[in-house]
Amino acid sequence: MAHACKASKLQAPSYRTTATASALVHRAKTLRGLSSPCMAALSGGFRQELRLSAPLLASRSLGSAPCRASSQRAPGGLTPRTLLSQQLAVPHSSIRRQRSPELRAFASQPHRSEAVSTVYRHAERLYESSGSEELDALSSAMLHLSAKELGLSPPPPMPTGGAIGYQGVHSDRRFSMGIFILPAGTCIPLHDHPDMSVLSKLLFGSLRVTWFDMPAAEQRKQPILGFGRRRPRRIACDPPQMRVVDASSGTLMLDAVRGNVHQFEAIEDTAVFDVLLPPYNDFEGRSCHYYKQVGMGSNGETILEEIDWPPSLSIRSMRYDGPLPA
Repeated sequence: MAHACKASKLQAPSYRTTATASALVHRAKTLRGLSSPCMAALSGGFRQELRLSAPLLASRSLGSAPCRASSQRAPGGLTPRTLLSQQLAVPHSSIRRQRSPELRAFASQPHRSEAVSTVYRHAERLYESSGSEELDALSSAMLHLSAKELGLSPPPPMPTGGAIGYQGVHSDRRFSMGIFILPAGTCIPLHDHPDMSVLSKLLFGSLRVTWFDMPAAEQRKQPILGFGRRRPRRIACDPPQMRVVDASSGTLMLDAVRGNVHQFEAIEDTAVFDVLLPPYNDFEGRSCHYYKQVGMGSNGETILEEIDWPPSLSIRSMRYDGPLPA
């Protein structure tokens, strides 16, 4: 969720060395402005230079398969968390190779993968057509997702220390699919999804969802102070809406305006399957921004102010052992 505070011990992806991180940022700066095909080719090089290691570093981890990370921008406008989030997607073939023969056989059974494959196909069609019919079809397909279907029954061990887990199911430049694991009492704070559509389906547990509509005039505003610096945005929104949802609540949807800024609070241990169309991408202007409520406007509207990565938010990468799209 969808470019909305916020348990076994888990390891998280991190930079192999500081030198490698610096080299990646330098390369990103040098290649800004390249065409999309060039950037697509570049992504393979990024992925080869990133390694999975442990333990979790205090200041560098995943972003939109997100983790606690520094919000300071590196040269070229990239943040470490977004660089990681774009380049740490593990190819499906690699995930399959990591599985035991028994698990591969189990995951390949048709009844285990059909629901995920159907969601994947509808997401592809929606990306190509952007039609309301395909959006409805994707929403309906997600109703058939379940914890058992995705290998989460019984529920996995919850992340500890107030962290939230993320299992990546699929990610490319068109859309991403993944599962957030929220222990009871954790929260993904208010955040936005610039020019994105997000569909969410609870697999188990319950959430308190708070959301704001994004004023149309604010969608593309990027206040500039000079020398590439950005002024934190302040947004005047209608009063927030709130709803408690669970696995029986159907598919939740937001778009570039409706519900675009939202927050998830876990009432109990919860898993949420998310589809982001398209995913976050700094290069294409879809960076994730976090907000806090700072007061009321003269006309009764709620004022939101952009903030850095919330210090209370820690999201750890978790291994996904469920079925993959066929």
